[in-house]
Amino acid sequence: MKNRNWLRTPIDRFILARLDAEGIAPAADVDRRAWLRRVTFDLVGLPPSPEQLAAFLGTGHPGPGPGSSTRLLASPRYGERWGRHWLDVARYADSNGFDENVAHGRAWRYRDYVVESFNSDKPFDRFVTEQLAGDLMAWEGQRQRNEHLTATGFLSIGPKVLAETDQAKMRMDIIDEQIDTVGRALMGLTLGCARCHDHKFDPIATSEYYALAGIFKSTLTMRKYTKVAEWHEHLLPSPEATAMKQVYDQKVAAAKRDVEQARASAREAVRKRLDQNRSGDKSDKELEKRFSPEEMARIKKLADVVAALKKAGPNLPAAMGVTEDKITDVKVHLRGDPQTLGDVVRRGVPAVLRGPPAPRIGEKKQAAGWPWRNG
Repeated sequence: MKNRNWLRTPIDRFILARLDAEGIAPAADVDRRAWLRRVTFDLVGLPPSPEQLAAFLGTGHPGPGPGSSTRLLASPRYGERWGRHWLDVARYADSNGFDENVAHGRAWRYRDYVVESFNSDKPFDRFVTEQLAGDLMAWEGQRQRNEHLTATGFLSIGPKVLAETDQAKMRMDIIDEQIDTVGRALMGLTLGCARCHDHKFDPIATSEYYALAGIFKSTLTMRKYTKVAEWHEHLLPSPEATAMKQVYDQKVAAAKRDVEQARASAREAVRKRLDQNRSGDKSDKELEKRFSPEEMARIKKLADVVAALKKAGPNLPAAMGVTEDKITDVKVHLRGDPQTLGDVVRRGVPAVLRGPPAPRIGEKKQAAGWPWRNG
């Protein structure tokens, strides 16, 4: 083996052996300025600042320089740089981008979750499990609970069919998008092909697709499936948000009391204006028909205060995400048609992906492990 002085790590031996076999000499080492630019662009996606470059070159160290990589890995920019790769896989966007390009007003919380996961060096198996079943995971403290709920935004974001008039088809289209994303992102499989027919070249049968669809149909993604569909969102409690909500509720309750007291006062005034014998058996609704213009104006003014308070309610922190829904099994949709149904298939994952032991049927939390454990 030539150029043994080039070796720095055991892996270099394999590289050098291949270079020797091809008759190629290793490239010369770059200078320290080029090295810092390369490693900085690679780890944080930005060039080194003039101050960083001057400090690095001023150390006089002959090699790449101790601590440079550690400093860059500890930078918040590291998660922003490398989290983008996962956000691309997770089809992240700030809007739906499909038939109805509705803005994802809360999607940024999932984006920040991904960035923070990279910055905290979160284990990949936990990273995946939180995104598929974070709503079912145990948590310690409100902060971790909010993090788990936010992680399930992985299943909520992405292009969803929101304007389909057939609600059954809309729901299955959304489930199909989730299954297809999980297959592509975590296993490199096009599971969505099996919606209409057995997979042409992977061992995924249509019945297994609908077994998997049962797990996702037992998961609440949308708050409602009417046109235009709306996402389910998790409220993310905090001491500040709870206090804000209490103050707001008290203001609304006080404003409603003012309206009711004004109505009661006006009804009493009507009774006094009428002969007691004529007004005694009249209902509140009949009395309210006799309110004077001044009384009506006062009540309307107070009612407008209630309406304004409701419209300007506190913007409580929330995140797009899924949660458990009614547990259900799905019938095979012949050729993918939600109106042409076959046999019911019990919930589960494709046999080729289960591995030992298979997850218990219907448990989303247990099923969340198989994409990274056996894929």
